[in-house]
Amino acid sequence: MNEHVNDVRGAVSVIKDKVDDLHEWHNKTDQDGIPLWYVRRSLEESIRELGEKIYLQIEIQTEILRHMEKMEEYYRKKPEREGSNGSNVAGTKP
Repeated sequence: MNEHVNDVRGAVSVIKDKVDDLHEWHNKTDQDGIPLWYVRRSLEESIRELGEKIYLQIEIQTEILRHMEKMEEYYRKKPEREGSNGSNVAGTKP
């Protein structure tokens, strides 16, 4: 009977150690007192929205860059279209 009691005592001790370890992990908090293993739903949603807005900004900036490249090309070729002597300048007659 003592052997059985010792086995049970050992098993309970193992379970106690695991529960203590689990409690230690879940008992750690950040500076605001929020448990570290817990992610607030509002924080998760805010991060997701921020990612979407960053993606949108990248798309907008890419589109602006495309327009700027077209404008640069247009103004680079403008003297070729007007002729080398500038005869098509505003205020002059062709």
